[in-house]
Amino acid sequence: MSGEEVLIDSGKGGSAINSLTPAGVDCSANPPGVSRQSQATPQQPSSSSSSSSSKAVVVVLVVVVVVVVVSVVVVVVVVVVVVAATVIAITAEAVVVVVVAVVAVVVVAVVVAVVVVVVVVVVVVEEEAVDKNIIVLIIEPNTSALIK
Repeated sequence: MSGEEVLIDSGKGGSAINSLTPAGVDCSANPPGVSRQSQATPQQPSSSSSSSSSKAVVVVLVVVVVVVVVSVVVVVVVVVVVVAATVIAITAEAVVVVVVAVVAVVVVAVVVAVVVVVVVVVVVVEEEAVDKNIIVLIIEPNTSALIK
């Protein structure tokens, strides 16, 4: 090439051809012994963040399934109690006590499920933030923070 300077693209953007390249020389072809990197591709998420996200999804799905199953069982129990009360002529007070107890179980199951889902979401968000080197700051109301 008679001493002219040719720059090879590093694959990180920018021009692959220096202004000193002689006219008519195809610099898009790789010189002998030089391999050219392909276009930059977006990085895939690390396996730890994707596995933590998939674990979180599994936990949330399990909690949702448990809540649905508990709710269905509670509804079936309430229906059975009401039908039994009409057939056996149980007092109204006994039916009310059983129904209130069953509804209380459903409410407790839903509250536990919501708490578990919130905890899982918070843990996953913090893990992903740590994976991405993001600093998560929780600032109390009426306080100020100087972030440099």
